[in-house]
Amino acid sequence: MPATRSKRTMQIWQMYNEGKSNGEIAKELGVSYSLVTSALCRGRDEGVVPPVILGSPLSYGTPYYMTRGTMGYVVTHLSREQQVWLAKLAKQYGCETMAEIIVEIVRDAHALEEDENGGVEQTAS
Repeated sequence: MPATRSKRTMQIWQMYNEGKSNGEIAKELGVSYSLVTSALCRGRDEGVVPPVILGSPLSYGTPYYMTRGTMGYVVTHLSREQQVWLAKLAKQYGCETMAEIIVEIVRDAHALEEDENGGVEQTAS
């Protein structure tokens, strides 16, 4: 970190790295929001502040982009037996919606795959 940075800039970096939002920092220090964002931009350029991770990795323009579809699509494309199984599993897990149980199934499958791969993320080719 260069010695030419002001004490306030370094304080902004520290507060941000501790988890405070831009708005919280501006309010606490009594400075403008734009001053905070400018300081954070310089911090990112210098590697003192982590880069901003925008949106979902499934967002348009990312390598993993795909349309999200709907819960209606999921449910109508399951057989009656699969729907009943899903509903029973939801009750067993204490889930109140189809979306909630599907999230639990995906989380379980992901955790199982991570365990099998020693925690190394695998990506589809």
